[in-house]
Amino acid sequence: MSGMNRMDSSFSRWTRTVRGRKAMSKAGFSRNTASIKNTAGIFTAGSARNRISATTTSSLKKTPTPPFISSMRLDPAMTFLSAALPRISAFSTTSLFWELITRLSRSPLSKTAARLLMKAPTKELSDTWKMSSDAASQRRTNSSPDTLTPDVLKNNDPGRGEKTMTNFFVTLTLNCDLECLYCDGECCDCFDDFDDGIAVDYDVPEEISYKPEILRDFIAKDPEAVVIFYGGEPLLRMDRMLEYMDLLPAKYFMLHTNATHLGEIPASYLRRLHTISVSIDGDRELTDYYRGEGVYDTIVRNAKAARAAGYTGEIIARMTVQEETDIYRQVLHLLDNPDFCFDSVHWQLNALFWRNDYKRRDFAGWTEKEYNPGVRKLIDKWLDVMRTEGRVLRIYPFIGLMNSLLKNETTHLRCGAGWAEYSIQTDGNISPCPVMVAMPDYYTGNIFRNSPNDLKVIHVSGLCKDCDILGICGGRCLYANATMKWGEKGFREVCATIRFLIGSLKEVQPEIEKMIADGKIKAADFDQEIGYNSCEIIPWSRRKKTIPSGHSAGQDHLPG
Repeated sequence: MSGMNRMDSSFSRWTRTVRGRKAMSKAGFSRNTASIKNTAGIFTAGSARNRISATTTSSLKKTPTPPFISSMRLDPAMTFLSAALPRISAFSTTSLFWELITRLSRSPLSKTAARLLMKAPTKELSDTWKMSSDAASQRRTNSSPDTLTPDVLKNNDPGRGEKTMTNFFVTLTLNCDLECLYCDGECCDCFDDFDDGIAVDYDVPEEISYKPEILRDFIAKDPEAVVIFYGGEPLLRMDRMLEYMDLLPAKYFMLHTNATHLGEIPASYLRRLHTISVSIDGDRELTDYYRGEGVYDTIVRNAKAARAAGYTGEIIARMTVQEETDIYRQVLHLLDNPDFCFDSVHWQLNALFWRNDYKRRDFAGWTEKEYNPGVRKLIDKWLDVMRTEGRVLRIYPFIGLMNSLLKNETTHLRCGAGWAEYSIQTDGNISPCPVMVAMPDYYTGNIFRNSPNDLKVIHVSGLCKDCDILGICGGRCLYANATMKWGEKGFREVCATIRFLIGSLKEVQPEIEKMIADGKIKAADFDQEIGYNSCEIIPWSRRKKTIPSGHSAGQDHLPG
């Protein structure tokens, strides 16, 4: 789950980039030649933002087109293949490359690609094609969600059976108009990242393929349903968003956006949005470094325009955090600066989404020397503002966890994924969250045959299952549990940051309780109207939410 769209982002971002997409997707290669032409551009551009090695890009630029291809009439997709073919031996042990080509067999384009590849003047190439395709088929046969198991919380199930609202991410498009360093850039660097036995549906369409009335009828079955517009960049299909706001009988509408088109929403619709979550990583220098030159100023300009148009709801700053981020300075900047002050902030560590980035990063060293101390300094500042000003800064990782500590409550996965919050794909299938789009083993139902109350429930397991802080943490995300991209060692390194945060908040809990008792602040300052307002972070920022009626608390209903 992109923000997710960073979580926006992981598994789907790699697939999307291979297809030449500029948005979150789990759908594989695009069937239109323009997208594959974009893919060729990504592989040959040599952009530092996309983190492609100079050696690779140089070779692709300078390699002549093989004679057996140059003699044929080629469309943009074939041009890409002709550029990549001379280096194909570099991928000969990467069966996913061949699997992706094979999965194109439903389109005329792929049949042409297959013929070209099979005409390659080496027997080794043809043999590799066959062997890799067979291996990919076997992986799909053997794939199963064996890391997510029942009874995760055992006797600590919160609010068993009580009916509350359920949130639905509705992906309007898989396209995006930005190429963020930690999204498109890492996709290219991790070309073989999903060659690991996970079943993937590469045919999820870029645009919605179901009829709007089907979604309307599905949402109508839950009078408490909340719809969160998502992408890609959802405002690239603003026409569809406005149509759905008129059509869907949702209790609330929310929006995840990079804000590049936020100022274009008609005022009457803008004011109907309950919450707007904006992807921004800090000040101008850092945001533009991660997301592209001029993005920060565009966000600020459009956020101001939204306020000027009468929007009074919450505008959340949603950060992606990694080694270049000074967490203390950047969070405070977003909450208090002369450009635009966000109502609240949350963040997600760029960790466990990719496989290949772990070895080149010193994640443990960075978190120990910089990130954890910065978090502790930020907690001290958070506490000082309570003491001196009598207000609670809305830093969601802090208020969400402190709310649970004050109430002595336990929780399932704090983002709600797989039990209180779901993602409706462009094809109508429903996944536990946007990050797990196109992972069919984990589909929880679909809008054609299911209702909101009979969707399957999936909880975290694996290393999280027997963890001593599971009740307060809620667990690392379902995707991370299922894929274990960094292995057990890397997984535990991320968990160490959560332990540090929880421990630090426990240390200041007595003083916060005293300030509440003295009337300086209120316990309600740590709560929020909607428990799952699309803040998908670790540690998760939401308060406990009870399990919707019809769901079996604490039990995993895994796909067969």
